[in-house]
Amino acid sequence: MGRLWTQPSTVLRPQDSSFFSGDRSQLQVYRVLTLLGAAIILLFGPLYATSNPEAVDPLWGRIGMAALLGALVPASYVSAHIRSHYASWMRGLLFATMAWVVIVATLNRFEGEFAVGLLVGYAAITAVVGMSAESGRPVAWFSGIGLLLAAGGIGVSSVLGPGPETDPLLLLASLASVGLAEGLAIQRLLFAQQTLQTQKEQLHCITGNVSEGIYRSTPDEGLVYANQAFAEMFGY
Repeated sequence: MGRLWTQPSTVLRPQDSSFFSGDRSQLQVYRVLTLLGAAIILLFGPLYATSNPEAVDPLWGRIGMAALLGALVPASYVSAHIRSHYASWMRGLLFATMAWVVIVATLNRFEGEFAVGLLVGYAAITAVVGMSAESGRPVAWFSGIGLLLAAGGIGVSSVLGPGPETDPLLLLASLASVGLAEGLAIQRLLFAQQTLQTQKEQLHCITGNVSEGIYRSTPDEGLVYANQAFAEMFGY
């Protein structure tokens, strides 16, 4: 099983010498998430068709959205710019995906399965945006814009048709709750990562100085000799 995963994952791992090991691993994960997202978009088509044969779900739109998202992976092999800014490109396409999910839900008047699909899509895309973010700002932007898109779709459905099948207030409250909970969790995770990185840098600095420090101490006199690096570190 490990070998089956290692082979495709190696293909998705960038080999750029300008990338650090951590950056290569991060880009590898982004590529996997991108392909997974495209596959899920295609998978939801048959699920909707099975649960609701009368649903308005253009096949060309679903295939086009999945192809647009999936095309980012091969494009990242060709363009060094896309490799270096993959997270930004991915977030842009995820915004487009969210808009498309809202449009499909609006066309179907937010019926049960489409309301659930909207909620699942909103939660999943918010989580991926959070994984690719270095601060909480992109998550907050996406959560807010996604909520506004959903509210706009509900408004259009109410004006042009018989209105949403799902209670609009319940749906918007559910989306807001999911966005808030994920936003807080992602913010906490980012804070923990930043704290860990700061502690790692401090430890690296201390070990680097200690490796250069030569000192001698006695119980009576204490520290009696230190080189410059060690003295500066401890304020002597």
